[in-house]
Amino acid sequence: MYHIKQRSIIFIYKNYNFFSCLLRALGNSVVPLVFLAVSTVLNISLDLLFIAVFPWGIKGAAVATVLAQYVSAIGIVGDMVDHNKNCVPYAIIWAAANLVACLISVPYWKMIGML
Repeated sequence: MYHIKQRSIIFIYKNYNFFSCLLRALGNSVVPLVFLAVSTVLNISLDLLFIAVFPWGIKGAAVATVLAQYVSAIGIVGDMVDHNKNCVPYAIIWAAANLVACLISVPYWKMIGML
């Protein structure tokens, strides 16, 4: 089970980094920064929620980090698809398929139930 979670997190970082590098190569460095800031604020908020309100401890911090990374990866993929429809369509399809596979491979409802 641990290797599935670890592989899932690698897919998240890979997709976010791929699209942020692609957007920077196209000359748009603001959008990756915005999604990074949103992910950071969301991570801090979820940390406070899962640790202070719900007594989940370190597992709560881990869940908060993974969920914030999912949000940033999904957001940057969505922005790329919306604003660059004719730019590297096969790369967009590949990364979106990796993200969907990542979401399917880790059953978060079971992980949250174990906390």
